[in-house]
Amino acid sequence: MTSVASSSTLARQLCDWLAPALEQGRYPFRKADCGLRLYSIRGPLHPDLVLWINPGSFVAAALLNLLQHPPDNDALINAQAAAEVLGLNHFVLWHPGGLDIYETGSLRIHQHIAAGEPRPAPQAAAALTELLEQLRLLCVLHTRPPEQLGAWHLYNLCEQALWRAGDLHATRLRRTAEPPADLESHVRQQMLLVLALLLDALADGRLPRHLGPQQLATFVAARRSPATTDSLPLPEEAAAAELLFVLHRLEQLSPFHPVERASQFIELLLHGSHPLAQAGLPQPKLPAADTAVLQLYCDDLLSDPAAIDIDQSGRLALKALLRRLHQTGSPPGRQETQLFALTACDLHHARACLVDSREPSAQQLPRLQGLLRQVWPGRRLILPPHSPLALWQLAYLLGLLPTGARCDLCLPAALLGQPAAETVLALIHQCCHLEQLQSDGSLCQLRLWRQPAEPGALTQLIHLNHQRALAWHDQPFATTPLQAQAPHQNITETEPPPAATAMPGRQQQVREAIDQQIAARPRFHFPADYLYDLASIERRHHTLNNGPWQLGQQLLENVSLLDCHGKRIVETDIDHAWALLLASHSQQQIELPLAQEACRELVLRYLEDLASLRTLILSESHAGLTPARLARRFATRLWRQLALPPWDRIRLCARQYGRSLPA
Repeated sequence: MTSVASSSTLARQLCDWLAPALEQGRYPFRKADCGLRLYSIRGPLHPDLVLWINPGSFVAAALLNLLQHPPDNDALINAQAAAEVLGLNHFVLWHPGGLDIYETGSLRIHQHIAAGEPRPAPQAAAALTELLEQLRLLCVLHTRPPEQLGAWHLYNLCEQALWRAGDLHATRLRRTAEPPADLESHVRQQMLLVLALLLDALADGRLPRHLGPQQLATFVAARRSPATTDSLPLPEEAAAAELLFVLHRLEQLSPFHPVERASQFIELLLHGSHPLAQAGLPQPKLPAADTAVLQLYCDDLLSDPAAIDIDQSGRLALKALLRRLHQTGSPPGRQETQLFALTACDLHHARACLVDSREPSAQQLPRLQGLLRQVWPGRRLILPPHSPLALWQLAYLLGLLPTGARCDLCLPAALLGQPAAETVLALIHQCCHLEQLQSDGSLCQLRLWRQPAEPGALTQLIHLNHQRALAWHDQPFATTPLQAQAPHQNITETEPPPAATAMPGRQQQVREAIDQQIAARPRFHFPADYLYDLASIERRHHTLNNGPWQLGQQLLENVSLLDCHGKRIVETDIDHAWALLLASHSQQQIELPLAQEACRELVLRYLEDLASLRTLILSESHAGLTPARLARRFATRLWRQLALPPWDRIRLCARQYGRSLPA
């Protein structure tokens, strides 16, 4: 194929050229798409151009790939896989020799059209017009019947619907007062749960005849099991309509006949929803269990009454549907959506894929710390507050398992390389036997055996010079001091316990850790660092003398600004006023967009970055310094040294835009 840049540019030009022809209605095609992502047996594929008859129903008419060289085997196999996903009996390759229409099954050339190498549409209009005429005949005469559409077609149909419905639902949640921090992940899980319940009802023959978006909430509540509860609201009407639309399309395709295709289809949905797949990582196969197992975020189906399956709610519903299709018996004895819902476990085998990179919220931290104390009594196990949830889960899992239990783990390699992982790695070293470790650079697989911790040198009772003896005139008691004898008896003086409060050296370590994390973030030079995305917008130069500036009087939409001597400098709108005021703390010569909306966007992005930086400094300060009063003073002093606007002024600015920041 051509390079990514040239092929995508040419594909967009072809889409623009096709738009007027499609609008005339002469062809059965309704849309040309040049940004599609397909999932296939060959992995993710990105065809250059797809012509749709009905994109909402995933009914395609043609596929066109642009090649810089004559087609090789890889180009043919990839195009064939994409055509199979789209349910097409033909696909088109445009290469330097012209346009070739291939048969999908046999990979024979059905027709050749002389067109030369791929180039902009106006230069090859005659050949492209002939191609459209041929494709119009092919999509009418060679349409695949529903029973010949494979499992990959059904899977991609559902993936497209999940993406559209999730985007609509997330847009509505972003307008709420407090959207979840991990909004995309939660919305994806919610959409998957609703789709899984709809598919289960369709397979069971109990799908209500006139189920509409308004009745979807009642339907889901009735079919949802106790293990699949979720705090997020159900899809709003537009998102619900998307899911119901794809369900009606699936009804037309009879997705559960034959059973083999149905099983493969649901398995693809299950594999594609795995956290590793969502993170773009490969999915290894963990060793099978000979006994009842505690399973976390794995695709295997459990039916042992003593087993425990912990997974996302939508994935649990898909597993239940797969068990029914495979006729593998009853579900496991217990199903949960959170590992922390378990308070005890007597199973001697655990399998877990732990990939959750989210950091716990301030409300979650006390509960997580309390749970670790419960499963690790007598051990002072402290994880940094910014540790990913996967590390909290790993520490809790190891504490749950009984002595002698086996644990097969899969984790991202980057997770174990974080400084926050040192505490968990030390715990593994002390309490587990590492039997096996494999890594491919992106993932680590471990096999651990839980064993009791060695007592170590926790307490030593030393009887120095403890003996019975008689002393008389010629044999007096020893005159050598006990401390002088200590080196010869391999006894050293005990060091005093560390002070409760941090010393200046510790503060320096915390400062270096914070500086290191700040260096990895985008710089906070305002507004220069925020203008890169607005390169073509009109700007105005400002000179900020005698800063920092202050807010003056506000009259209607205009605000006056005063310099540090109280002299009135300028009068402008509220967005430019706040931008000038914030920049005056560290800058003297700046440029700002003339448009008020663009200036408001700069200020809001700067406020978000400042709030994130403040959270980082406070979190690291409290993690490394005690007591809390000292950590707070240290964070305040460090903020002043960074030459940033005072935090009180930032909070005042945030309130102006309806945002609330902590003190």
